[in-house]
Amino acid sequence: MYFKLVTNSSAYGGSTNMNYASHKRYVFSDLMNVIMGSITTTSGLDATYFNQAASIITGSRPSTGIYHQTNAYHNTSSSDSSDEYYFQFYKRHHGYLQDNTNADMQRAFTLDTNSTYSMIPRMCTNVSNSKNGGSNRFPNSTGGWLDASSSYDPSINGTTPYYWQSIEGIVNDKVFMLKLNCSQYSTSYADMIFMMVDQEYQSNYDNYTRAQFPYHCPTVAIAHAEFNLEQNNTVGRTSTSGARSGNLFGKVQMYGKDYPNGSNHSDSYSSYYQTGFYTTNTAYSSYASVFPPSWYEVHGRSPLANGDKGFIMQPLLFVPQIGLTPTANSHRDYKEWARLIGLWRTADDSFYSGERVVDGDGNAYRAFRAYKVSGQNTSSDGYTYQWQYSQAHSKSAVYLLPEGGT
Repeated sequence: MYFKLVTNSSAYGGSTNMNYASHKRYVFSDLMNVIMGSITTTSGLDATYFNQAASIITGSRPSTGIYHQTNAYHNTSSSDSSDEYYFQFYKRHHGYLQDNTNADMQRAFTLDTNSTYSMIPRMCTNVSNSKNGGSNRFPNSTGGWLDASSSYDPSINGTTPYYWQSIEGIVNDKVFMLKLNCSQYSTSYADMIFMMVDQEYQSNYDNYTRAQFPYHCPTVAIAHAEFNLEQNNTVGRTSTSGARSGNLFGKVQMYGKDYPNGSNHSDSYSSYYQTGFYTTNTAYSSYASVFPPSWYEVHGRSPLANGDKGFIMQPLLFVPQIGLTPTANSHRDYKEWARLIGLWRTADDSFYSGERVVDGDGNAYRAFRAYKVSGQNTSSDGYTYQWQYSQAHSKSAVYLLPEGGT
């Protein structure tokens, strides 16, 4: 399922000025109900907070049992501060559909807000009935889209729904994605993506590991924040002052040779660790990335037999540790470089976020611009670690995710 919930702020020609923190509670409540399936059409949205005519909810829902709120919480008391509003749910790994006894693996999602940062999405092993109530969080901070208590965090500017132009998402068996769009308000604001993506299910390994370790679940958290995403061949944020862009990739409670009791990835968007950049002495055993890495440029159209031009769909692999030594000093994850299911990169600067893309077999996808290619991080040297300096940090990497629920 794909959704795009367009806010009804007067900043975008709507009838309501949402420049008040008290509106957060109602925006979050409708968002939760769309994700969990209680709201299935745009007419079910609260017209005070959302532009029903401009919003979209389309595509099939995920399979029964993948998303659930058993032992998850959201605060409903009107006496609670809107700045403390949160909701939580669990997403089961798609292996549950093949073996719902041995492969009942899941990760929790929690989304909260406070008076400083607009939205705080996190993947956890489990949740509790409180704000920031998630165990083994990734990213591991308790504030901001990427990092807590930092004036550099890209979400620090969007403190009220007035800055939230729209909220987009994908809800299917293999991927949950949430995208907060703020750049339509001003190019000084970031667009931000958070995803929980399943790695491929391998029954022999995953069923055995799940039986030994109750928190085993091969699901990866990905967080991006970037500026000027919807502009082609345009440099994003390169300044090292103020709100910055960044990428984060990670898992929690992995099991490897050197971590028999479980290990969580570290996160840092203030360095180039998670861009996947390698040097002759690179060894970051606690940091993760993806392959192709975020600095790698994916070129445009490919030729087709009938004379048309097509776009590549490049599967992504999750890299559990970064380094040129065989194990980057330690072995963190037996799952190794398993594929991320339901997530592809296509040509840079190709489709715009929310565009519907159909492949040659008739399968529908939604495109999302995620970050600017090359050296994507907050440190000044990070912007110079790139394939072509003349193309520095200018093209937008584009993801493709299935529109349908399965």
